[in-house]
Amino acid sequence: MFLTTWFQSSPPSATEKVAKLRLHLRHRSLQELEQRNIVEYDGDDDLVKEGLRFREKWEDFQE
Repeated sequence: MFLTTWFQSSPPSATEKVAKLRLHLRHRSLQELEQRNIVEYDGDDDLVKEGLRFREKWEDFQE
């Protein structure tokens, strides 16, 4: 139930990779992920996109 609520109250992810990493880091708020430059919220498109440090975290996640 929490996961469904979490996704319903959050903007959608731009790609499947972004969605998977956000799910893995769901204990972190969207604001925290933005502050750490892992993701970037695009308010015009209402999407969460890759931030400057996304690839670094994605590679850690894949290991």
